[in-house]
Amino acid sequence: MTLGQLGGQSSPRPLAQPLRVARETSRHRGEPLQALVKETLELCRRLRAAGERLHGQGVPSAARRQLLRWLERHGAQTVPQMARARSVTRQHVQALVNLLAEAGYVEFMDNPAHKRSLLVRLTRRGRECVAALERREARILSQLNVGATSGELRQAAAVLGGVREALDDESWSRLLEGEAGVL
Repeated sequence: MTLGQLGGQSSPRPLAQPLRVARETSRHRGEPLQALVKETLELCRRLRAAGERLHGQGVPSAARRQLLRWLERHGAQTVPQMARARSVTRQHVQALVNLLAEAGYVEFMDNPAHKRSLLVRLTRRGRECVAALERREARILSQLNVGATSGELRQAAAVLGGVREALDDESWSRLLEGEAGVL
């Protein structure tokens, strides 16, 4: 399936007409968006399994790898900050951070903004781990033939980024509250 077929189009949208065109012309995007979400969830599951096979033993689990990458990307943060940003419980993040600290990937440091909530940051070992993960994955991904041009891949990433941003929007949260528990 091509990116165009996933979006219900017969051919990919030209790069000169970015997402704005899709938003203007797609009045009934629920069905294609649902197809995109289903495909994304399946891709996530397969990427997780591939990551486990690629990284093997001796490397932190998928959840711990994600947390290391988060710290690499966003810098030192408190456990509550990471939990809020990642939409998971503080206890879940604390458990992961404790395991990463025991293994020497992260360390705690004083937080000038809060006396009791320490900052968590990557250690040298943590930064080296993230760099090794990125190199290994880049090597494999560069060999993967997905049947799309670089431009189409950038466009797909932009669409997924748009969906992620829409899910972060306050109005979406209000919609979810109205639908909670309704089947």
